[in-house]
Amino acid sequence: MRNDLPSGTVTFLFTDVEGSTRLLQELGTVAYAEALEMHRCVVRDACTAEDGVEVDTQGDAFFFAFPTAVGAVASAKAITEALAVGPMYVRIGLHTGTPHLTSEGYVGQDTHLGARIAASGHGGQVVLSGATRALIEGELTDLGEHSLKDFVEPIKIFQLGRERFPPLKTISHTNLPRPASVFVGRKRETQEVVSLLSGSARFLTLTGAVARARPALLSKRHPSLSQPSVPASSGSAWLRCETRRWSSKRSPRRSARRTRCPSTSVTATSCSSSTTLSMSSRSRRISPRSWRAAGT
Repeated sequence: MRNDLPSGTVTFLFTDVEGSTRLLQELGTVAYAEALEMHRCVVRDACTAEDGVEVDTQGDAFFFAFPTAVGAVASAKAITEALAVGPMYVRIGLHTGTPHLTSEGYVGQDTHLGARIAASGHGGQVVLSGATRALIEGELTDLGEHSLKDFVEPIKIFQLGRERFPPLKTISHTNLPRPASVFVGRKRETQEVVSLLSGSARFLTLTGAVARARPALLSKRHPSLSQPSVPASSGSAWLRCETRRWSSKRSPRRSARRTRCPSTSVTATSCSSSTTLSMSSRSRRISPRSWRAAGT
């Protein structure tokens, strides 16, 4: 039974070496073991200096708990600065919550969320949740809201510092554009799309005129769309947007008038069948620039 773990409001710090298998192949067993030992000393020294308590360690990953968010951030900075010369680069994730403390350690959603946030980062990057952000000061980068595995609602994630890194490795990282405004309507279409993805469909195409409704529908922050209920045996479902091109004899001047757009359809394809549903588009005013972008 452990009695050294902080209780109440706790800030978790998760670390993991990026590309450890590749690094082992490049350095060789002996050199990798030396680098791993050096990395462990750096992480432990930086965390214990800020009253961090080691909860668990597996391979090249660490899990520490801190009584304050400020101490956790200070440790994360010290770790990244000490390991900046390489060869090991560590991704670090921070999250603050009130987990349930048992005789064996922490239990609760906060533990899983902290691990998910840490896994989304890259070597040399420190990412943190909004809960931790609210308790600290300093230079931070807002990375926006992201969908994390097994979490229904999107999570706000921040980065410590201004250094640029590749996009976070979350399920929000797709080729669909992020909505620029609030999604309104399309409840029936949303239900039909979810119904198609819940079946045997593996590929879904939303086809229609130039408009914002199609990509917004597919990228809508809705639990059933961000995490489709696809059977585990079938793998992932692919979403694709297509734009219909149509010809018109109207001049660019007349094209700015109210114009009826073609209908939009959703097609879900499986290995054995294909399903199509039609979605009518409302009339909308199209500017000459939009008309030319549509290919006419």
